[in-house]
Amino acid sequence: MEKNYHFIKQRLENLKTIKPMLMSLRTISLSSWRLSLKRLENLESYRRDLTSVAAQVGALPTAQPNEEKVDSCLIILGSTRGLCGGFNRDLLAYFEEHPAELEGTTEIILFGEKMAKLFSRNHIAYQRTIEYPKINRIDFQFIAQLIANLSCDNKPLRILYNTYHGSGQYQPSLRLVNWIHNSAPKPAATGQNLIFDTEPSTISEYLSRQINLMEIYESLLSSLAAEHSFRFQLMENAISNTDKLIQELGLMVQVERQKKITSEMRELSISAGLLDR
Repeated sequence: MEKNYHFIKQRLENLKTIKPMLMSLRTISLSSWRLSLKRLENLESYRRDLTSVAAQVGALPTAQPNEEKVDSCLIILGSTRGLCGGFNRDLLAYFEEHPAELEGTTEIILFGEKMAKLFSRNHIAYQRTIEYPKINRIDFQFIAQLIANLSCDNKPLRILYNTYHGSGQYQPSLRLVNWIHNSAPKPAATGQNLIFDTEPSTISEYLSRQINLMEIYESLLSSLAAEHSFRFQLMENAISNTDKLIQELGLMVQVERQKKITSEMRELSISAGLLDR
């Protein structure tokens, strides 16, 4: 009885110690989730303005179908950290189950240490791993610098990531980014005489690249929103289960304490000759 009482009490104390950590992780996940959604919202506003300007100067990128097999680069956006269920495994499953969609891939770049470890455990070769910076440092400028450093803008780029579909919901998706290098813009018929302050081809090239980078940034933000919302739900469930266990173990401790007190009183009564054994 004594051993059982101390075991239950120790387990109860452990759960009470763990709960604040779970609550901290939930708060961090909620903050990162909201930040990702806010940036997605701002990006949508930027997209509307940018595509409107691009349409006026005829710089909207229009990829031409290419029947030839060309080398491409694949970026897989894994999780920033653990405690996110099958987030990375779902991406690996998509990678293994859709080889036709990934045909021509000559370079695989993995985001996140967890994703790299998963590939290594499954003996799948990859060329590079990139660690995520802090979420408040992931912005449009970060994407532009990243692509410049990776030298991925001279061949088609595929992005495998989990698309955000609401609280705790996501779906593995594959996005193709074709870098369009327009030689000259074809202004839309707006009835206005547009005046270009610089070379039209330079404007067209710049706007096309911005639209391409925007697609990559959107994929990253969607992946981050999916990851943090899923982790938030896991922490919510963990805290709820912890509260239930704390309540149950608290009752068990009380029962064991009452049994212990009753046993001690019985022993005292027997010692005093008030009760027979």
